[in-house]
Amino acid sequence: MKAPVIKLSLNHPVVLYFVLLVALGNLLYLSVAGKYEFVAIFLMIGFITSFFSKNMTVIMVLALVATSVIQFGSVAGIEGLENKEPEKKEEAEEEAEKDDKEEEKEEKKPAEEKALEKVADKQKDLVDKIEKMEPALKQIESFVERLGKFADYK
Repeated sequence: MKAPVIKLSLNHPVVLYFVLLVALGNLLYLSVAGKYEFVAIFLMIGFITSFFSKNMTVIMVLALVATSVIQFGSVAGIEGLENKEPEKKEEAEEEAEKDDKEEEKEEKKPAEEKALEKVADKQKDLVDKIEKMEPALKQIESFVERLGKFADYK
């Protein structure tokens, strides 16, 4: 007797639910890690792909793959030397003195001011990330407008 063969295709519900589980896991990871720009990219790619395909498995797989490529491609391009030591001892001593003075100032500040500073820093980071996304959003906007012209064409 032959073992039953299960044909898994893009239309099979098991494949759809597996891809859905992977996509939700990826979105959860990105949101917990604070990478909201990649969550937005995932959603935008999925939205744009939905104009070209009605198969939800294809839409989610394409959004997952494209988001992963963008995410890990952007990390690979970042370089920097963070542990560089100053060349002169005098510069190192001056920097150490500045750091000590800053630490003394921070110790004197009340906890409320420190909390406000943290919130302000997070707001600045958020604004910077949104500004980085603006060119991509404008490109997508123009693409959707051009695509709208073709939707009426028959």
